[in-house]
Amino acid sequence: MSISYSKDILRIPHSFLGSTLNPNVDIFEKLSVSKRRVVTNQRGWRIPPNRSSSTYSSNILLMGCSWAEGVCEDWENTIAGRLEYLTGENIVNIGVASYSPLQAIRRLESEISYINPKIVLFIYPSLTDRLVKLSAIRSIAYRPIFHIQNSDANLIIKESIPIEPDIYNAAWSSAQNIRLGKSSRYDESFLEIVRLYTLFKNQYHRRYISRILGIKRSNIPPIYDIQKRIERDYRKSILKRCFSKLQSLAVSHNFKTVVLPCSHQIITEPQPRVKFDFDFFKQSFPASFDRIFYIDFEHVQKYILSYLRENNLEEWQIVNNIFAPDHNHPNAKGYQLIADIAYKYILESNLYK
Repeated sequence: MSISYSKDILRIPHSFLGSTLNPNVDIFEKLSVSKRRVVTNQRGWRIPPNRSSSTYSSNILLMGCSWAEGVCEDWENTIAGRLEYLTGENIVNIGVASYSPLQAIRRLESEISYINPKIVLFIYPSLTDRLVKLSAIRSIAYRPIFHIQNSDANLIIKESIPIEPDIYNAAWSSAQNIRLGKSSRYDESFLEIVRLYTLFKNQYHRRYISRILGIKRSNIPPIYDIQKRIERDYRKSILKRCFSKLQSLAVSHNFKTVVLPCSHQIITEPQPRVKFDFDFFKQSFPASFDRIFYIDFEHVQKYILSYLRENNLEEWQIVNNIFAPDHNHPNAKGYQLIADIAYKYILESNLYK
């Protein structure tokens, strides 16, 4: 009899997506900073606890990473929950924590025919490191990432290879114990062994061997050190490939995509740095992508400044006001602000009535 993933596990590996949410679970996820209830349907979408798991169709679809999924909060306090309040409609949420743009768009490709939305809201982490960063889920699952072929410098996608469910189940349990401060020496040792097994299974053994032998990074082929070596032009090429696929899906399924770059850096980094990230992203897809609408830096800053005025806050106070204690994910107020920014933009642009 085959062994499946335990139903007390929220995140599982996936050969095409890298990782996804475990379908048909209803659990309280314990994080170091919060505890939230997470319910998923048959396809692994996060849904409200009181909604039928067979409800698929929606005019608005939410996709992206942990901010889209709604990490740290119950459904009603997430972006999806706020959008349901604003629109009076069911929102389909296919966001998954730790996703890169490649993973998010692959997830959309897999799910779009079930939903047939008019608007796809893509909550996108503005920095691009996840496009070339391997590990996810405590390094016991890997993302599909872009590589540069050594011979001709062409970009290729290196697919992930999941480890076996029984090993993953045990590794997840050890990782949770460590996260919650309840770990033993066994948990730490076992998790390290599984991480090495995942590394070797995905054929990144040269990276490990080179580290053991003390070989400097500069002597490792680019395929094993891509995140540090990749040039800006390659990052633009990667984003263009991702958003070419998004444009193609939008045309074939007749929806419009609203992209909202969101990250902690929008609030905490100096403005020139964040504006640079926004501008770099915007330059990465051409005007011919007429199905993709981009909420730019100026729009985001306008709404944030308005929020500060309405709540009588100084800029230095906003982090503690709208972020969870981990200072990486929004709290209920932060998710509400993001949803409001997206909703106002969609209305002002006449994309939705």
